[in-house]
Amino acid sequence: MDAREPKVYRMNDFDWMVATSLEEAVEWYDREADGLSEIDDPRELTDEELDRLLFLTPEEAPDTAMTFREALHWTRMRGDKIPGFFASTEY
Repeated sequence: MDAREPKVYRMNDFDWMVATSLEEAVEWYDREADGLSEIDDPRELTDEELDRLLFLTPEEAPDTAMTFREALHWTRMRGDKIPGFFASTEY
């Protein structure tokens, strides 16, 4: 995988970012969260987590879920802005 390929990063127990590096994810999250959410043990998701965690898409297709890996591919295909928010349990 290219080093500049977007990956999913855990920022805390409820927010995930998509970015090309952990440093980029942390910097963007810290700036955009504006102190409302703390960063707690940020890290890149493992392959197991990408295949296990589910991404729900109620706006696009009610009651549809895909794995984080599938959602990352979908995000890239749509041309979503990177770095950016990827998923949250708070929305």
